[in-house]
Amino acid sequence: MAWGPDGTLFLVDGATCRVLQLTRDGRVLGAWGSPGVAPGSFDGARGVAVSADGRVYVADEGNDRVQCFTADGEFVSAWGRPGDGNGEFAGPADVAVAADGTVYVADAGNARVQYFDRDGRFRGRWGGPGADDGEFNLPTGSAAAPNGDAYVADFFAGRVQRFGPEGDFLGAWGDEGPQVGEFRWPAGAAVGPDGDVYIADYGNHRVQRFRADGSLAGSLK
Repeated sequence: MAWGPDGTLFLVDGATCRVLQLTRDGRVLGAWGSPGVAPGSFDGARGVAVSADGRVYVADEGNDRVQCFTADGEFVSAWGRPGDGNGEFAGPADVAVAADGTVYVADAGNARVQYFDRDGRFRGRWGGPGADDGEFNLPTGSAAAPNGDAYVADFFAGRVQRFGPEGDFLGAWGDEGPQVGEFRWPAGAAVGPDGDVYIADYGNHRVQRFRADGSLAGSLK
Protein backbone atom coordinates (compact mmCIF):
# COMPACT_ATOMS: atom_id res chain seq x y z
CA MET A 1 0.00 0.00 0.00
CA ALA A 2 1.05 3.62 -0.43
CA TRP A 3 -0.17 7.05 0.65
CA GLY A 4 -0.89 9.67 -1.98
CA PRO A 5 0.11 13.32 -1.53
CA ASP A 6 -3.53 14.18 -0.81
CA GLY A 7 -3.72 11.68 2.07
CA THR A 8 -5.62 8.95 0.24
CA LEU A 9 -4.48 5.35 0.38
CA PHE A 10 -3.72 3.10 -2.60
CA LEU A 11 -3.86 -0.69 -2.31
CA VAL A 12 -3.21 -3.47 -4.81
CA ASP A 13 -5.49 -6.49 -4.77
CA GLY A 14 -3.49 -9.19 -6.49
CA ALA A 15 -6.37 -11.68 -6.46
CA THR A 16 -8.70 -9.42 -8.47
CA CYS A 17 -5.92 -7.59 -10.37
CA ARG A 18 -7.07 -4.16 -9.25
CA VAL A 19 -5.79 -0.98 -7.64
CA LEU A 20 -8.07 0.62 -5.04
CA GLN A 21 -8.02 4.19 -3.78
CA LEU A 22 -9.46 4.73 -0.30
CA THR A 23 -9.93 7.48 2.24
CA ARG A 24 -8.20 7.25 5.62
CA ASP A 25 -11.35 5.72 7.11
CA GLY A 26 -11.57 3.03 4.44
CA ARG A 27 -14.17 4.48 2.06
CA VAL A 28 -13.48 3.41 -1.54
CA LEU A 29 -12.98 6.38 -3.86
CA GLY A 30 -12.17 4.42 -6.97
CA ALA A 31 -10.72 1.25 -8.44
CA TRP A 32 -9.20 0.17 -11.73
CA GLY A 33 -7.64 -2.83 -13.37
CA SER A 34 -8.59 -6.32 -14.54
CA PRO A 35 -6.79 -9.58 -15.34
CA GLY A 36 -4.84 -9.48 -18.59
CA VAL A 37 -1.88 -8.16 -20.53
CA ALA A 38 -3.32 -4.97 -22.04
CA PRO A 39 -2.32 -1.56 -20.66
CA GLY A 40 -4.15 -1.07 -17.36
CA SER A 41 -4.58 -4.82 -16.82
CA PHE A 42 -2.51 -6.91 -14.43
CA ASP A 43 -1.26 -10.42 -13.79
CA GLY A 44 -0.68 -10.65 -10.06
CA ALA A 45 -0.19 -6.97 -9.23
CA ARG A 46 2.09 -6.78 -6.18
CA GLY A 47 3.56 -3.47 -5.05
CA VAL A 48 2.34 0.10 -5.40
CA ALA A 49 4.01 3.47 -4.84
CA VAL A 50 2.88 7.07 -5.31
CA SER A 51 5.14 9.96 -6.30
CA ALA A 52 5.01 13.47 -4.88
CA ASP A 53 3.18 14.65 -8.01
CA GLY A 54 0.53 11.94 -7.65
CA ARG A 55 1.66 9.35 -10.17
CA VAL A 56 0.78 5.79 -9.16
CA TYR A 57 3.32 3.07 -10.00
CA VAL A 58 2.38 -0.63 -9.85
CA ALA A 59 4.67 -3.67 -9.96
CA ASP A 60 2.84 -5.94 -12.43
CA GLU A 61 4.59 -9.14 -11.38
CA GLY A 62 3.18 -11.70 -13.80
CA ASN A 63 3.56 -9.39 -16.80
CA ASP A 64 7.17 -8.52 -15.88
CA ARG A 65 6.59 -4.78 -16.08
CA VAL A 66 5.86 -1.60 -14.16
CA GLN A 67 2.80 0.44 -15.00
CA CYS A 68 2.20 4.11 -14.27
CA PHE A 69 -1.19 5.79 -13.78
CA THR A 70 -2.70 9.06 -12.70
CA ALA A 71 -4.36 9.12 -9.28
CA ASP A 72 -7.68 8.61 -11.08
CA GLY A 73 -6.49 5.41 -12.76
CA GLU A 74 -5.76 6.80 -16.20
CA PHE A 75 -2.99 4.79 -17.85
CA VAL A 76 0.19 6.82 -18.43
CA SER A 77 2.92 4.37 -19.43
CA ALA A 78 4.45 0.94 -18.90
CA TRP A 79 7.94 -0.47 -19.19
CA GLY A 80 9.69 -3.81 -18.88
CA ARG A 81 9.60 -7.27 -20.43
CA PRO A 82 10.80 -10.72 -19.35
CA GLY A 83 14.57 -11.08 -19.13
CA ASP A 84 17.68 -10.20 -17.17
CA GLY A 85 18.95 -7.23 -19.17
CA ASN A 86 18.68 -3.56 -18.26
CA GLY A 87 15.03 -2.61 -17.94
CA GLU A 88 13.91 -6.24 -18.08
CA PHE A 89 12.31 -8.10 -15.15
CA ALA A 90 11.71 -11.53 -13.69
CA GLY A 91 8.70 -11.11 -11.43
CA PRO A 92 9.02 -7.52 -10.12
CA ALA A 93 7.72 -7.74 -6.55
CA ASP A 94 7.63 -4.14 -5.35
CA VAL A 95 8.19 -0.54 -6.37
CA ALA A 96 9.19 2.60 -4.46
CA VAL A 97 9.50 6.26 -5.45
CA ALA A 98 12.03 8.69 -3.99
CA ALA A 99 11.35 12.37 -3.41
CA ASP A 100 13.18 13.27 -6.63
CA GLY A 101 10.96 10.94 -8.67
CA THR A 102 13.43 8.06 -8.98
CA VAL A 103 11.55 4.75 -9.24
CA TYR A 104 13.12 1.71 -7.54
CA VAL A 105 11.93 -1.77 -8.51
CA ALA A 106 12.61 -4.94 -6.51
CA ASP A 107 13.34 -7.31 -9.40
CA ALA A 108 12.82 -10.44 -7.31
CA GLY A 109 13.53 -13.19 -9.84
CA ASN A 110 16.76 -11.51 -10.93
CA ALA A 111 17.85 -10.89 -7.30
CA ARG A 112 18.51 -7.19 -7.88
CA VAL A 113 17.13 -3.68 -7.70
CA GLN A 114 16.75 -1.54 -10.81
CA TYR A 115 16.06 2.18 -10.80
CA PHE A 116 14.49 4.45 -13.40
CA ASP A 117 13.44 8.04 -13.92
CA ARG A 118 9.79 8.98 -13.53
CA ASP A 119 9.07 8.04 -17.16
CA GLY A 120 10.66 4.59 -17.02
CA ARG A 121 14.05 5.37 -18.54
CA PHE A 122 16.67 3.00 -17.12
CA ARG A 123 19.25 4.64 -14.87
CA GLY A 124 21.03 1.81 -13.09
CA ARG A 125 20.90 -1.39 -11.11
CA TRP A 126 22.61 -3.26 -8.31
CA GLY A 127 22.59 -6.65 -6.62
CA GLY A 128 22.74 -10.26 -7.72
CA PRO A 129 22.17 -13.67 -6.12
CA GLY A 130 24.07 -14.32 -2.90
CA ALA A 131 24.45 -13.64 0.81
CA ASP A 132 27.17 -10.97 0.75
CA ASP A 133 26.54 -7.28 1.30
CA GLY A 134 24.54 -5.90 -1.61
CA GLU A 135 23.41 -9.33 -2.80
CA PHE A 136 19.92 -10.79 -2.42
CA ASN A 137 18.00 -13.98 -1.86
CA LEU A 138 14.62 -12.87 -3.27
CA PRO A 139 14.19 -9.11 -2.73
CA THR A 140 10.45 -8.69 -2.21
CA GLY A 141 9.98 -5.27 -0.62
CA SER A 142 11.44 -1.85 -1.35
CA ALA A 143 11.06 1.58 0.21
CA ALA A 144 12.61 4.99 -0.38
CA ALA A 145 13.49 7.47 2.36
CA PRO A 146 13.13 11.24 1.95
CA ASN A 147 16.91 11.56 1.48
CA GLY A 148 16.86 9.03 -1.38
CA ASP A 149 18.20 6.02 0.53
CA ALA A 150 16.58 2.73 -0.46
CA TYR A 151 15.65 -0.12 1.88
CA VAL A 152 15.15 -3.65 0.57
CA ALA A 153 13.50 -6.59 2.36
CA ASP A 154 15.64 -9.64 1.54
CA PHE A 155 13.00 -12.37 1.93
CA PHE A 156 14.88 -15.67 2.27
CA ALA A 157 17.97 -14.06 3.80
CA GLY A 158 15.92 -12.78 6.77
CA ARG A 159 17.38 -9.30 6.66
CA VAL A 160 16.94 -5.72 5.51
CA GLN A 161 19.58 -3.91 3.48
CA ARG A 162 20.07 -0.17 3.13
CA PHE A 163 21.58 1.54 0.08
CA GLY A 164 22.35 5.01 -1.18
CA PRO A 165 20.36 6.43 -4.10
CA GLU A 166 22.65 4.76 -6.66
CA GLY A 167 23.09 1.45 -4.87
CA ASP A 168 26.03 2.11 -2.55
CA PHE A 169 25.75 -0.40 0.32
CA LEU A 170 25.16 1.41 3.63
CA GLY A 171 24.30 -1.40 6.02
CA ALA A 172 22.13 -4.40 6.84
CA TRP A 173 20.38 -5.84 9.84
CA GLY A 174 18.40 -8.88 10.89
CA ASP A 175 18.88 -12.61 11.31
CA GLU A 176 16.54 -15.54 10.81
CA GLY A 177 14.44 -16.10 13.94
CA PRO A 178 11.40 -15.21 16.05
CA GLN A 179 12.97 -12.72 18.45
CA VAL A 180 12.41 -8.98 18.25
CA GLY A 181 14.83 -7.61 15.68
CA GLU A 182 14.92 -10.94 13.84
CA PHE A 183 12.87 -11.89 10.79
CA ARG A 184 11.18 -14.84 9.20
CA TRP A 185 10.57 -13.93 5.57
CA PRO A 186 10.54 -10.11 5.62
CA ALA A 187 8.15 -9.32 2.78
CA GLY A 188 7.58 -5.57 2.64
CA ALA A 189 9.14 -2.26 3.61
CA ALA A 190 7.94 1.30 4.13
CA VAL A 191 9.48 4.53 5.41
CA GLY A 192 7.48 6.88 7.61
CA PRO A 193 7.64 10.70 7.50
CA ASP A 194 10.04 10.64 10.46
CA GLY A 195 12.43 8.33 8.60
CA ASP A 196 11.61 5.20 10.61
CA VAL A 197 11.56 1.98 8.60
CA TYR A 198 8.61 -0.41 8.90
CA ILE A 199 9.11 -4.06 7.91
CA ALA A 200 6.35 -6.61 7.32
CA ASP A 201 7.79 -9.66 9.09
CA TYR A 202 5.59 -12.14 7.23
CA GLY A 203 6.60 -15.41 8.89
CA ASN A 204 6.41 -13.95 12.40
CA HIS A 205 3.00 -12.30 11.76
CA ARG A 206 4.09 -8.83 12.82
CA VAL A 207 5.41 -5.45 11.77
CA GLN A 208 8.70 -4.22 13.16
CA ARG A 209 9.86 -0.61 13.24
CA PHE A 210 13.50 0.49 13.06
CA ARG A 211 15.54 3.66 12.93
CA ALA A 212 17.43 4.39 9.74
CA ASP A 213 20.55 2.76 11.18
CA GLY A 214 18.71 -0.48 11.92
CA SER A 215 18.27 0.00 15.66
CA LEU A 216 14.93 -1.28 16.91
CA ALA A 217 12.21 1.33 17.50
CA GLY A 218 9.20 -0.95 18.14
CA SER A 219 7.28 -4.07 17.21
CA LEU A 220 3.59 -4.58 16.48
CA LYS A 221 2.06 -8.05 16.76
